[in-house]
Amino acid sequence: MHTPTQYADAGWSPPHVPDDVFWRSSFINDMGSVRHAFAPLGCNMSTTSGSDTDRTILRRIKACAAIGSSIECLVCAKQAHDQNIAVVGAKDGRRVLDGVDGFATNDPGITLMVFTADCPTVMVFDPAQKVLGLAHSGWKGSCLNVVAALIATMTEKLGANMTEAWATIGPCAGGCCYEIKEDVAEQVEASAVDASSVLRQETDESKLYLNLPTMIGMQLEQCGVAPEQIALPSQCTICDERFFSYRRQGPNAGQATLLARIAN
Repeated sequence: MHTPTQYADAGWSPPHVPDDVFWRSSFINDMGSVRHAFAPLGCNMSTTSGSDTDRTILRRIKACAAIGSSIECLVCAKQAHDQNIAVVGAKDGRRVLDGVDGFATNDPGITLMVFTADCPTVMVFDPAQKVLGLAHSGWKGSCLNVVAALIATMTEKLGANMTEAWATIGPCAGGCCYEIKEDVAEQVEASAVDASSVLRQETDESKLYLNLPTMIGMQLEQCGVAPEQIALPSQCTICDERFFSYRRQGPNAGQATLLARIAN
């Protein structure tokens, strides 16, 4: 049985500055060259679900300002739980793309944003070529290997080199709480990873749990990212009430976002 490498801790932590609400990753900060923010509970970034959606645009403006950008430079998508990746640049600012689950860019003039309410958000960055990728990778996207699609786009279209790259995952549903059914487990088993490393069954065999962050970490390794350059979150959005969670709050839960841009 394959034993996954012990990946680094992404070091997600709440803000320490007055009037700031966004979480940051010490791993991303240490790697440098990327400005980023993650929106926690109380900062709904969706315009369609959750409470106080009439103020979402103001929150997006604040999030962009927190990473030295503006809403005019922001691109997001109506995510489809698929593996479609868009290459974007400054010309795509203030756009919402349909049916896209990830973005790749080498343009510091664009800010990327992906949504989540339990699903992992994945960031990949090649500091040598300055190519940034962001993706939303729930269980469907992970079984489709959206991470491989993201990296293929980064390398084939923008010249990224995964031997130079690092990657991290935002706060998401963890293996401690993310219960799945047999049909999902079958799709995990049919994917390219070692399912025994990411599936856990309770001793009474009544419940199955999926460790999505580890599954994605293994996929990143398969795509050439060095294991020591991969960082996973220690937070689980289902049991940690500081985050939005579809599983915990139901279908009217708001949505968090991971935003990032290449530092000038």
